[in-house]
Amino acid sequence: MDTSLPLMYNWVKRTRADVLQYVESLPAEIFLAKHPDVPYGSIRDLQAHLAYAYLWWVGRYGLGLPAFSQDLETQAITTAAAMRAKFLEVDAVLEQAFATFQDVDVPFTVVRPGRDQLVVTKRWLIVRPITHEFHHHGQVLMLGRLLGYPVPEHLGADLVLPADVVCPTEIVGQIC
Repeated sequence: MDTSLPLMYNWVKRTRADVLQYVESLPAEIFLAKHPDVPYGSIRDLQAHLAYAYLWWVGRYGLGLPAFSQDLETQAITTAAAMRAKFLEVDAVLEQAFATFQDVDVPFTVVRPGRDQLVVTKRWLIVRPITHEFHHHGQVLMLGRLLGYPVPEHLGADLVLPADVVCPTEIVGQIC
């Protein structure tokens, strides 16, 4: 396995932790509040969609894990704490992938019932939901603002800086 993938995913988890902390600070009714102009409608549904993207692409298509009912499982997530638990499940699936995926750049075909077949690689199965996550982080933060809960200044939808790099004082806030 390419060691850069687990390293990058660790940055994603740290970024997600900041977003989850913001979501957990919101009143429960805001977590579930629907907004007609936002895809998936609520913060809960946006985050559930994201978690299931990882579980389908990496879990189902990469690891061969059993299919599941996304709609039923989403309805069972009624709190931000339950969403954090769902992302722990996502983390476990990614750890399993990191431990078992070999030859991550060898193409293979994904068969999706009722949809076109896709030729992908295991690297793509990991990177695709990662990039998708940042799109939805922005939507979650935007929806929180629309519902009257400003995002703290330190929080954004950008990837956190690497923890193991110390930037010189004169360039704090930039990638080293």
